Amino acid sequence: MLEFVKHHIGWTVAGLLAIAAIAFGVYVKYIGTISPQTGIDPFFIAFETILSALAVGLVIVFIQKIGERYSVEERIRELKETIESEREELEARMDDIRLRTENALQLKFGYGLDGIADDPNELKHIQRLKKGHVYWLNTLFRDAERNMVAILEAIKHGTNVDLLMMSPFSNYADVRGRYTAPDYTNPDSVTSNMESYGKQLAASFSFMMTHYGQYETMKKQDENIGELRIRFYDDPAGLPVLIVKSGEVTEAYSGFYLNSVSSQMPYIKWSETIGGEAFIQNLEDYFERKWHFSSENTLENVRALVQERKPEILSQTAAEVADT
Repeated sequence: MLEFVKHHIGWTVAGLLAIAAIAFGVYVKYIGTISPQTGIDPFFIAFETILSALAVGLVIVFIQKIGERYSVEERIRELKETIESEREELEARMDDIRLRTENALQLKFGYGLDGIADDPNELKHIQRLKKGHVYWLNTLFRDAERNMVAILEAIKHGTNVDLLMMSPFSNYADVRGRYTAPDYTNPDSVTSNMESYGKQLAASFSFMMTHYGQYETMKKQDENIGELRIRFYDDPAGLPVLIVKSGEVTEAYSGFYLNSVSSQMPYIKWSETIGGEAFIQNLEDYFERKWHFSSENTLENVRALVQERKPEILSQTAAEVADT
């Protein structure tokens, strides 16, 4: 009942006025009966009152209908504006999602992006190979003794390993030392870190040389074991790379040399099995070029230079080898 009154206020008012007019007419007729001298025609008054009530009711209904129509049109207009605004926003979001999806698909199936690793755990990849080839480019070993032991174990199983590390005589070692200094605005901090980095390079080289002697002994006893080749570059560090070939499958990790040691930076994993052939080939080409331009810096040649210029390097201990 209340809903009817709320939505049909005009008709309601008209009805109430009509009822009031009839009641008033009855009342007037009653008055005329008891007082004929009044001269009031009760039927005329009632009829006139009803017509007035109906007119008022119709006017109210008309105004209400006009208001409702305007209100509906206004709501439709606002609704259209809202829909259009949301449609444009949705299209923008869909374009962004489409672009991100296309980029993700391109990275995965175009370049072979296979994820992000906080630590590539080189030893895990080397130790799991029974036969294969490892290409390892870095500045120096994080844990030279453990790494060389793992490499020798892999070589016993027929894995070939190519190591490409920074030369202990490289001028760019000082550059790396400057950029990794805890406080680069403090000359003393920079100088101290440059010296520390030089000692780390020397200690890493010392361990490689010692374990390479073990490899030479192993090779004489069994020529069927894998090959170990080591060279040292003296150009800029570039970026750390680990390429692992096992049968027909090639995987690779690439890292960063920023203001922190590479072990504290994320590594990107690339896989040839999901479309990364071209990018991994680019990493291989990068390694091969760096390897080519380091042809004079073999372990034997650098060892001879060390014995000639810095024999103290050979006395470095494991405690002096820090993270790369």
